[in-house]
Amino acid sequence: MDLLTAFTLASSGLCFFGIAKDKNNKKYQIAGMVMLLASFISVLTYFFYE
Repeated sequence: MDLLTAFTLASSGLCFFGIAKDKNNKKYQIAGMVMLLASFISVLTYFFYE
């Protein structure tokens, strides 16, 4: 379940980065970074605590 959540967050984060480049919006870029960071933490949690 953690990997499914991590993949969803990572794909959403990449979509937000694409939107940020199209619209030059800083808030979308920050949201994309936070989603990618959360997915990275989720993957690390999955591999170190399972």
